Amino acid sequence: MDVSTCGTYKLWYSIGDGFFYFLPIVLGYTAAKKFKLNEFIGMSLGIALTYPSIVAMKDAKALGHVFKGSPFEMGFSESFFGIPIIMPSSGYTSTVIPIILAVALAAPLERKLKKIIPDVVKTFFVPLIVLGIMVPFTFLVVGPVSTVICNALTIIFKTLYGLPVVGGLIAGVLIGTLWQVFVMFGVHWGLVPLGMINYGTLGYDYVLSPYFCVSFAQTFVVLAIILKTKDKKLKNISIPAFVSGLFGVTEPCIYGVTLPKKKPFVVSCIAGGIGGGIIGFMGVKSYTMGGLGLFGLPSYINPKTGDVSSLVWVLVATLVASVLGFVMTFLTYSDGEKKRKITKSENEGAKSNPVLTAQTFATHETAPAQETIVAPVTGHRKLLSELKDQAFATEALGKGVAIEPEEGKLVAPCDGEITAFFPTGHALGLKTDNGAEILIHVGMDTVKLNGEGFKPFVKQGQKVTKGQLLLEFDINKIRAAGLEATTPIIVTNSFDYSDVVYTDADNIAMNDDILYLV
Repeated sequence: MDVSTCGTYKLWYSIGDGFFYFLPIVLGYTAAKKFKLNEFIGMSLGIALTYPSIVAMKDAKALGHVFKGSPFEMGFSESFFGIPIIMPSSGYTSTVIPIILAVALAAPLERKLKKIIPDVVKTFFVPLIVLGIMVPFTFLVVGPVSTVICNALTIIFKTLYGLPVVGGLIAGVLIGTLWQVFVMFGVHWGLVPLGMINYGTLGYDYVLSPYFCVSFAQTFVVLAIILKTKDKKLKNISIPAFVSGLFGVTEPCIYGVTLPKKKPFVVSCIAGGIGGGIIGFMGVKSYTMGGLGLFGLPSYINPKTGDVSSLVWVLVATLVASVLGFVMTFLTYSDGEKKRKITKSENEGAKSNPVLTAQTFATHETAPAQETIVAPVTGHRKLLSELKDQAFATEALGKGVAIEPEEGKLVAPCDGEITAFFPTGHALGLKTDNGAEILIHVGMDTVKLNGEGFKPFVKQGQKVTKGQLLLEFDINKIRAAGLEATTPIIVTNSFDYSDVVYTDADNIAMNDDILYLV
């Protein structure tokens, strides 16, 4: 009985394969957040790449081919207004580069259209026009170009391995150094087919072998950070990332620890390159696509002869890469300049001296303040950690500061657009012209008032300027209901910045600088 035809197998297999099959949709969403594109537009582009009718086109009888007979060969079975829709034989499911490039190009188009299309029809026409242009452009240009890039990568490494003596060394160093970058952008899929062909024709593969030690280089860089850092939050992230890294799952290490810190990620690439060079130079062979991390070691034992020479050299290269990554990171890593609060005198001086703002209020290697947020209300400053609401106190919604208001007027803390305004008037969202996403929540649990005591002066979708009156609210009515009037000002996309620094001035006047986005 063929297990793969069993319903039980199919259901369980969908868990592992389904996510990667529809990966362009997931990446469409995450890339859209990064490039500041409407997330639903990003997802729609990904859906188009995995739409069943589109997927079926790759298996349809081809009407013609381009680059026929070459490694860049692609076919087409349909056309768009007479223009051939050229696709690789594998289609675009599970791909990475096409959707990222498509989103990157769609983002500036959306911003341009928002400026020229009237607000009254913007919500409908902007997504319609963006998708109407970008979906065809993705299939006619972005997809084929991405395919050519991946195929070119395959040719380059196949040529390198063909060079006598030094070919394996050079290829191993390149794969070991760049593998993590390749994976992040999906370019590694250009090498995977070459390895699969080797398994089928030779019974082993040597092309992909250098990547094995890279995950361990990354993992032991994280171990060094665990031992060096004094940041409890970073340590809490790093420990489970280290454990998962030992078993080949390095995404938590990369995206949670080393990539945000930059230098440790570079160190892991260097260490991986040296280890990869050893593996490539020694012509290490893997005999199957085995597990990841420690589970992948048996793949380097010849199942027919029991030869373990490849396993020995993999262990040597992995040890070298791990030790180098650990030592270089341990010697060079630092948590950086300790974050500090802004003094009252600095706060006052920054208002009249923009150069001072760039130097004084930076917290990471004197990086300049990217944007300044002013106080929307007058009152007394409070830390988020002092609030009873855990969503604010734990910074789950983002970093920021809170103000205990003295008067019931709330103004815009910056130039931007009102992206959300609750019907009850107690909370609103605002996106600045530079992309910061601000949440202002007047009082704690004030949604229970059902809008009583709140008088909005703007609407969702409206453009506002710094200092413009947005809302009036009755402080006495809030407190009479047994609720707190404390107003958090949160940067909900804090992860887009190196830091969000707050003033330590106790008494805040409306339009005083309170947050600096670094």
